[in-house]
Amino acid sequence: MNKRQLIRTVSDKIQIPEKVTGMVLQAALDTIIESTAKQEDVRLSGFGTFRRKHRKQRVGRNPLTRAAVIIPEKDIPCFTPGVRLLDAVKRSSPAKG
Repeated sequence: MNKRQLIRTVSDKIQIPEKVTGMVLQAALDTIIESTAKQEDVRLSGFGTFRRKHRKQRVGRNPLTRAAVIIPEKDIPCFTPGVRLLDAVKRSSPAKG
C-alpha cells in the first residue's frame, strides 16, 4: 500500500474528503519526523515507537575486495513495533510445518 492508497482507505473508513485526510496524514508524518530529529520518541500505543538511534563507528568489509572499511558513527531513525502490530502480523502469518 502506498501513501495515496492509505489516504483513500482512511478517507473511506472515516468518511471525510481525501484532501483533508491527506493533510492530516502529512501533518502527522511531519510531526514524527520533526520529533525524531529532535531525539524525542514518538510512541503510538499498540502501533509502535519511532526513535532516533546512535550507531557507533565499526569496521565493515567491501564485498568485492573483502578489504576492511571504517563505517563512521551516525544517527539513524528506528521503529519498534508495538504489541498490537506484532500480534496482527503473527496472526496473519501462514502456519509453518
